[in-house]
Amino acid sequence: LLQYRLLRRRGLHEEGFSDSLLSEKIFFYFPDSEIYAFFCKKPEEGKPIEVRVGNEWKILERVPSIRIDSTSKYLQDYMFSPLGLQNEPFDIDFYPSPKADPAKKITLMQDSVGMKDFFVREIQGEWMKIQECIDYGPLYAEDAIVDEEGWEKISKLSEKNPIYWIRWRKGDKILTPQTEFYFKYGC
Repeated sequence: LLQYRLLRRRGLHEEGFSDSLLSEKIFFYFPDSEIYAFFCKKPEEGKPIEVRVGNEWKILERVPSIRIDSTSKYLQDYMFSPLGLQNEPFDIDFYPSPKADPAKKITLMQDSVGMKDFFVREIQGEWMKIQECIDYGPLYAEDAIVDEEGWEKISKLSEKNPIYWIRWRKGDKILTPQTEFYFKYGC
């Protein structure tokens, strides 16, 4: 997975890649910070990078603002926070294991505050292993900001919480909207 900052300033915006077009065709797009995340083929030393935009592969030259991570590593920098009304079931299906029998589906409810969060623990193809996060409100209040060290502490304290699997994509279609992820270290 490739994360590309300041793409607009590199001239691609003028060549027809408008924000509204990209936001539907790439993995993540954060207009406020001008960050774009694309799926890419495993890069080869000295060769341009091939990125997926919609159903097409495009060539992107290497520049310092490009960072390439595995999908799993990239997503583990984010919290999964599914949208849902307070005390109502989520629209997403949770399972005890990847590729589980649909009859074993687990229905989870949004909490009374409407802020249930999950750590992304692992990616296995189209499946994402997530673990329910503790209520970190009291820790957050102590520090006023949760930095990387704080998230490590919260992650460790969450290790006893339930683990679930969700299907986060189906082929090229992302099933978990970008709006349900937020970057941990920027909170």
